[in-house]
Amino acid sequence: MKAGSDAEQGQYVVDQTKQITYVYEKDTRGSVVVRHQDASTQELLIPEQTVKDHVPSGEAYTTQPLTDTTSVRTNEQGLTETVTTRYTLVRTPDNANGTVLPNQTIAVVVNIINKFQLLRMVRLLQLIRQLLVKFSHHKNLLRQMKPQAQPIQRALKHLIP
Repeated sequence: MKAGSDAEQGQYVVDQTKQITYVYEKDTRGSVVVRHQDASTQELLIPEQTVKDHVPSGEAYTTQPLTDTTSVRTNEQGLTETVTTRYTLVRTPDNANGTVLPNQTIAVVVNIINKFQLLRMVRLLQLIRQLLVKFSHHKNLLRQMKPQAQPIQRALKHLIP
């Protein structure tokens, strides 16, 4: 309330004007949220994290990439399994660290590859390579056998009209 202003509460006096003045400042606070997402599917790996929520502009913030996580669960057979999920940061975002901007929510998007997905892709590529090698080997065998198969094909044509 402005200095020299009448009180907010009081008695109404006939033929007298009371003046109450409120003084405001513009709210210049901002927020920062982090989204850890899978690099290939763009799906969130964990729920969005709020790093700073409605804080004064200019306040510094820092973010961190995901760390590997280990969880223990019981499978369908009742056996206990330990599952470790490993992550690899694709690239540190330009705004991973900085200062809060007025009247804005800064979204820091962190793209991550799940290492298990990467290993699955590598294994799949290795399997495809092995199949291609086997296929080319079989193709070469067929080429080698083709001249030998021609007399048999001619004989079959004479036997089967």
